[in-house]
Amino acid sequence: MPGETEELTVGARGGDADACEALFARVADRLLLYVRLRLGPRLAGSLEPMDVVQDTYLAALRAFPGFEPRGPGAFSRWLFRIADNRLRDAVDHLDAHKRQALAQAVRSSSVLTRLRAEEASPATESDRREQVDALRDALVDLAEDERQAVLLRHFHEATFAEIGAQFGVSEPTARRLVVRAHARLGERLRGDAP
Repeated sequence: MPGETEELTVGARGGDADACEALFARVADRLLLYVRLRLGPRLAGSLEPMDVVQDTYLAALRAFPGFEPRGPGAFSRWLFRIADNRLRDAVDHLDAHKRQALAQAVRSSSVLTRLRAEEASPATESDRREQVDALRDALVDLAEDERQAVLLRHFHEATFAEIGAQFGVSEPTARRLVVRAHARLGERLRGDAP
């Protein structure tokens, strides 16, 4: 898989749309979940998660020639940073005109078409919304450092050393922070939390 990822990365940097699509397909579902979790209840009514994913996809396509893979998970980390930037921009500029332009530009993406089709199923959407709401509520109940550590670990694929550096703590302390956050998340999702 690492060799295949490198091959796809080289192709995508060279302008191969299929290679770019294949890389994006590997993280698209996690990206959509991440965006849903980051929107939170306050923004969920104003922004559609798929709009942010589409915007992220387009930004990544434009920026791909400058992408420099640096180790395992580099593409995911890069894409989730783009998503964070797109979310910040979307919050600053809730703009219907931009959504129209996005809709026209992404029609040819099979990954986005698949995600959109899965979103359209009422049963799937209802189940997903319940799961996302439960996870989002559980994340909101965590301490800020625990929540950020979980998001960094599972969406940005940050190592414990990278999480530790971000929080100014040692790698073992960062590992304990993530383990503690996982335990609290589990309690809340099972309904065991006070």
